[in-house]
Amino acid sequence: MLSIDQLDKVLPDTELLVMSLPGTPETEGILSRERVALLPEGAYIVNVGRGSAIDYDALTESLNNMWWIRIRVIRNEKICISKRTVYM
Repeated sequence: MLSIDQLDKVLPDTELLVMSLPGTPETEGILSRERVALLPEGAYIVNVGRGSAIDYDALTESLNNMWWIRIRVIRNEKICISKRTVYM
């Protein structure tokens, strides 16, 4: 488990990111466009926490660089992603 301050330092080396975050002001959008861009090509993301923790626009734009995404909870049921399968 990492603090928010440590996140940017470890994301470039993260092959599997598992998120289990509560819905708080501090965690809203924590996986931002900038942080998604820090993930290496082929990274896996598993979110079993609150959907508000992810910037879904940034996530869908970056799908060409990821192999797999598992989303259990989303913020908006209308998520449209082409070329990839997103399991919800």
